[in-house]
Amino acid sequence: MPRMRVLIRPAVWIVYVVIVFEILFMISPFVLHFYAAYGPMLNVLHEWPGTAWMTTFYLPHFTETTSPILNALPVIGMLLIVSGLTMFFAGAIPVYWSKIRKGRAITHGERASTLVKRRG
Repeated sequence: MPRMRVLIRPAVWIVYVVIVFEILFMISPFVLHFYAAYGPMLNVLHEWPGTAWMTTFYLPHFTETTSPILNALPVIGMLLIVSGLTMFFAGAIPVYWSKIRKGRAITHGERASTLVKRRG
């Protein structure tokens, strides 16, 4: 029995360490790179019937849903990103354009109403 304890204890620790490293990997910024860079390629493999078995076998976390709410989330997310970028550039372009034009004050548009006017 002492010999089994010598073998089992390191094996349990190895499994535990692998689980911890997997959790650390999944919360690290590298996982964003993994899914951003390899995600589109994996989606192509998943779409073709001849290669779909590979993503099902090797990457069983691919899921499909028939929920209209869950299927609409990517579209809603893209609309929020585009509208946020549009609002950002609508505010940033006049500011930086005035800096390029030698620091003239912004006197029109949405940004002009938010500026505090100096007294003097």
